Amino acid sequence: MKHLASKSSYLLVTAALLLTNSIRCVYGQDRSVECTPCTGLVGQIRYFNPITLEPDDNVTVIDRNPDLTDMQCPAGYQCIVESLNPLASNTGCCNQCGGHQHCPEGTITILEDNIIEHANVCPYGYSCDNEAMEVTPCPVGTICKGNVQLNCTDLRILAKDEFKLGDIHAGTYCEEGTDKMSECPAGYYCPSPEEQIICPKGYYCPEKSYRFDLIRCRMCDEGEEEIQTYYVPILIALAVLTFGCMLYFALVKFKYNSKIVANMLLSTRDDERVGKEIEQNEAMKIEEMRPRFVNLYEKIIQICDSDPELYSNDVPRKIFPISPKSDEFGKDVNEDFINAEVLFDFLDIDDSFDLTYEELNRLLGLSDTKLKGFVQTMNTFARQPTDYETIDRETFASYFIETMLLSSNWFPTEEEARSLYRDLCDCSPGATTLRVTDIYDSRLSEFLSELEINEMIKNLRAADTDKDNPNFITISEEEFIKSYPNMLEALDHAPSKSSARMGVDISFNNLSLEVELSSKKIRILDSLTGRIHGGTMFALMGGSGAGKTSLLNSLCGRASYGKVSGQVYINGNESSIEQMKDTTG
Repeated sequence: MKHLASKSSYLLVTAALLLTNSIRCVYGQDRSVECTPCTGLVGQIRYFNPITLEPDDNVTVIDRNPDLTDMQCPAGYQCIVESLNPLASNTGCCNQCGGHQHCPEGTITILEDNIIEHANVCPYGYSCDNEAMEVTPCPVGTICKGNVQLNCTDLRILAKDEFKLGDIHAGTYCEEGTDKMSECPAGYYCPSPEEQIICPKGYYCPEKSYRFDLIRCRMCDEGEEEIQTYYVPILIALAVLTFGCMLYFALVKFKYNSKIVANMLLSTRDDERVGKEIEQNEAMKIEEMRPRFVNLYEKIIQICDSDPELYSNDVPRKIFPISPKSDEFGKDVNEDFINAEVLFDFLDIDDSFDLTYEELNRLLGLSDTKLKGFVQTMNTFARQPTDYETIDRETFASYFIETMLLSSNWFPTEEEARSLYRDLCDCSPGATTLRVTDIYDSRLSEFLSELEINEMIKNLRAADTDKDNPNFITISEEEFIKSYPNMLEALDHAPSKSSARMGVDISFNNLSLEVELSSKKIRILDSLTGRIHGGTMFALMGGSGAGKTSLLNSLCGRASYGKVSGQVYINGNESSIEQMKDTTG
């Protein structure tokens, strides 16, 4: 607003002075004077800016007919023509120039709107003497516009005293060759428009200063353009320190996030590797179970053939989309290689939607003890009470194959017995010799307890052809294949069987543990599912911080420091180990 007021007052003052000066502006020809002919084909013209209406700095020289130089107007006069076009009327009369114009010899003006008034104007910031034909810069302390020279001090006094605008021009300076008043630059002070003095040391002079002693600055040198204070280095130091802290925390966060991303990538890679290993193990397990599925396939065919009126010929194909005898059987572990729902309907003779022991054993052909264990295993997987003696359709469809894989050693085929025998012989010194310690470390330990393995070794010793060495058992392959199923069957009725299998069966589904640290929730356990078989020794292994203790605390109801979710089943019933503490040791 201050600058706006200054500019407005400047215009008013300039207008007042222009009105008080007698400036002669004569245009057109004086009718009382005889016309002096002139030409527009040779000479010079100074144009003007049509937007600002200010004169251009450049002078256009016209030299279309040098032979007509004697028709040029003398100094102080201008030749007014209609056009500069050689084909148009380009002759006119010499006319005396106005006081605001500068007309050296040969000056030309075009007779068009606004041209005569603004053409050949004396350059702003200069004084033009038309008699001496001199153009000189406007002196310091004055401004020149339209060949009118104004004193800046008079303008300052006029705005203050006559127009009552206050001392708005204080701190202004009129340099040489200017057409307007300018603010005194920073680092200087201007006590009057004619003076510009450098600001002394120990002081700061901002723009438009008319005194030097208004702002003290101990750190300012002479002519300082920006104020210097003790706070500037401190602020710079704080800014650098703040930037350094921000950069440090950004790097720490970046390192932390990078570590998280790296762990996620490693976890994803490990999950992919574990997933591939699981698929490979499943494929190997299915391949090992192929003889058993072949037996089931053939048994289904036999049942269909025994009653062709009840069963159609395409039942085996509906149950097994890919024949177990085919090389493609079980290659894709992600697809069901057996349709358990169709198999259930096939076995459910009375359409009761529950399979009894008798209906199920038509296909499995197990002993009563093993058949009961098979049913209990499926009901345990389904979180059903273990004393159920039937299996519903949903449980059968969901867990039949899993139970088959788990109980594959309950009714070994001849091929499975041969494979076990050869594995044991590969670790022993003789072709038909079994090392006793290798029997304990064999695949038998996956489904038999040490007491049951001891019982099997006793039965093997009965068929030993070389009883002199207690560390080895010599038995032929044929004899082992023949005796192995009977030995497993005998274990069902052995007195040690009941004591070996006593215990509590624990299973858990989607077990999670979430704790809150520093207002941030951290999931220690994430949807774990598993089972601990009764009568077995269970080892929980993992690195430091893997969550072993957290898992045990969650199972035992001791994770009071966090939120536990999921289900825990004791012998097939949803419960908690904490409720069983009076019955366990």
